[in-house]
Amino acid sequence: LPPGVGQRLILHRPNEPSPAQTEEYRPIYFGPLLDVPNAFMNGSYQPKFNEAVLCAGCHEQKQAALISGQSLDPVRWPDGLPVHSTYSEWLAGPYSDSGTPCQFCHMPPRFDSVNNIDVATPDNLSMTFGFRRPPEDNRQHIFRSPLFHGEPRLIDGALFVSIALSQQGSEVDAQVSLANVGCGHAVPTGEPMRALVMLVEAEGGGCGQPLKATAGMTVHDVGGAHARGVVGQDIDVVGASLNWVAGAEQAIAGQIVRVVRPSGIYDDYTGVGYFADPNLTPAQKALEIADPVSEATVLGAGGGQIQLSDSLAVLAGDVIFLGDATGTQTDGQNSRSFAGAPGYSFSKVLLDSSGVRGVPHYRATDIASDNRIPPGDKALTTHRFAVQNGCTSATVRAVVLYRPIPTSMAAVRGWDAKDYVIAEAEATLVF
Repeated sequence: LPPGVGQRLILHRPNEPSPAQTEEYRPIYFGPLLDVPNAFMNGSYQPKFNEAVLCAGCHEQKQAALISGQSLDPVRWPDGLPVHSTYSEWLAGPYSDSGTPCQFCHMPPRFDSVNNIDVATPDNLSMTFGFRRPPEDNRQHIFRSPLFHGEPRLIDGALFVSIALSQQGSEVDAQVSLANVGCGHAVPTGEPMRALVMLVEAEGGGCGQPLKATAGMTVHDVGGAHARGVVGQDIDVVGASLNWVAGAEQAIAGQIVRVVRPSGIYDDYTGVGYFADPNLTPAQKALEIADPVSEATVLGAGGGQIQLSDSLAVLAGDVIFLGDATGTQTDGQNSRSFAGAPGYSFSKVLLDSSGVRGVPHYRATDIASDNRIPPGDKALTTHRFAVQNGCTSATVRAVVLYRPIPTSMAAVRGWDAKDYVIAEAEATLVF
């Protein structure tokens, strides 16, 4: 096969020694500078090294169905399934000009040297040791990832989170805004396994009690679950007991059972790529909002039953997630299962031919939704909490976790899945 990722990159190398070299064969070196006269390097001008399109070879990928006998919807995906779209996200965003290519952030300028030759000093500048270069022409030969190669981490400057509160009788409404202020592409981007999981919690002042979520958005299945079931289909609820074979096989004491109720209302998010089409209806964007109903702690499980700390008030059709307690979020903690908790999640959700959600790209034949946050844009989520008697104020906190690996894939493959705290906000309303 031709070289490159998906045959997108073509490599040019000489097949014989250069006349300028007397030692063993060395290839020509390509770079974005015109004036590199060092004959030993065989410096060759290639301006694309300073352009974002250089990155598209690996970070823009549309694929056919990769499993034999399967195919894509030719109307929906006529050019292939866009599993990687970082370059096109940048191209459609506010930073898509020659002054802010990918290299601007991911290959930072060097201010500690006169050029990229380590032994160059202000006193030996020459054709041999190179000329003095301005920082923008003297970039670090790294590619900064969201989490590595530099402090502060790139992902830490991606989002600005704010919370607006209002009182509605005996309840508090919270609107959380997540603005993509730091990236030239969507957040998250790249590998479609990546996701943001936002948790929103409230506490009453003067009463010292957590406030129960009564309405608003909840974390999708992207947030992780040990098991998922539907009341009246595979789960029967009898007081503080669940007849749930699949859940009982996974449940252990201390886990949390969360009940959410599909609202029939779909999130009209901005969307990325195909899902940014303004002609799509919210239902076609396929993210139904599920309201929080109730939750309880697992006391024990066995014989197809789960015993809970409290009774659950449910209706047929309610969705139940078996997950983990939220607790305090610390950077780099092991990923936990938060589906159904008050908050939200942001990701590109891949589907396989059977409709299974969150599959790896090699199994994907469709995309269910893509509510990642485009560059220069923002997402708004809404939440409602009941205020107990005796509370004199309400404090709402939002924490955004960057999750590179889904809990489902980590469990199957034995991967070390971690969550990283990348943004937080808090607001207080005094009654």
